[in-house]
Amino acid sequence: MRKKTCGYLARAYEHNTPIRKIKGEDIHIYGRLVGLVDVFDAIFSNRVYRKAMPLEKALNIMREEAGKHFDPRLAGLFLDNLPKFLAIAERYGADGLAVPPEVVEIQS
Repeated sequence: MRKKTCGYLARAYEHNTPIRKIKGEDIHIYGRLVGLVDVFDAIFSNRVYRKAMPLEKALNIMREEAGKHFDPRLAGLFLDNLPKFLAIAERYGADGLAVPPEVVEIQS
């Protein structure tokens, strides 16, 4: 999985790069998934240099980037199941996760 993922991490869904001329469905599914959850982690978590983004702003970024930076199908599945992902993160001790409880109400 590492080989299939690492080569695709910096790939935006709709843009190819000078190094590898790939985009969209040509990006391995592992790379598309990791790219999505990497951004999720970056915007929903507190960092040493900044606080997590407000929930609605973060969700808007995820929605706006579907089809551009993210596979639109995966982004939709991710947002539809966001409460489940947040419950997993909370259960397994995601340090710095700063998503308020009302996320369940917003996504339900």
